[in-house]
Amino acid sequence: MLSKRIYVAVLLLCFSGAVRASFIDASQITLTAAGEWAGSEAVHMIDGSGLQPDLTLKADATDMQNYLCAVDDGRWLPQWRQGTYVHNTSPSGINGDGWIQFTFSTPQDISKMWIWNYNNPGYLSRGLKTVAVDYSTNGTTWNRLGGGDAYQILAQAPGTDGYVCNNKLDLSAITGIKSIILTVKWNFGTFESVSHEGLSEVRFETVPEPVTMILLGLGGLSMIRRKRG
Repeated sequence: MLSKRIYVAVLLLCFSGAVRASFIDASQITLTAAGEWAGSEAVHMIDGSGLQPDLTLKADATDMQNYLCAVDDGRWLPQWRQGTYVHNTSPSGINGDGWIQFTFSTPQDISKMWIWNYNNPGYLSRGLKTVAVDYSTNGTTWNRLGGGDAYQILAQAPGTDGYVCNNKLDLSAITGIKSIILTVKWNFGTFESVSHEGLSEVRFETVPEPVTMILLGLGGLSMIRRKRG
């Protein structure tokens, strides 16, 4: 009787989705940005730099990725054009302070988009606050997350080590996403006080496939049988 209860518990655990988060590998993502600051290119947002095994992020007090870059978290910094404020029209047709596009090699079913905001202790106001999130299933036709002219409000980074992701955008209702664009409307500073803006890390959590869940359940049952044997 006890063994049956254990089997049921394992199956419920697996089918309830209580599994470790799985993310799209950086090799499957192509990045395009409105602008980049030398040494802090867009690729640093998806290469895991500064991200620890427990998915917490280290603080980074240097944005030039000097000799500390091996243990540092990179970031994307769109640059002002010769001191003049310029709107950068995104591929989805939105005007903003800057934009960045994530294109996947194959359409993806994404559960959540994890965003660690700009985590430089001395310049937290450079973090993104208000962004438009547009997505496409074919790379040409765009839809807005939240519908209409909706914008997403992001939480600011703490500026410390051990930064737990505090921005997780729900994309679970959308299937087969080919591309996502973030267009910046506001950061946490003002035009006079902030000349750059950016993010520290972005990850895309995938939706577990039914077959994967079944295999996890069967694997759990097999382990229990071996232990009892």
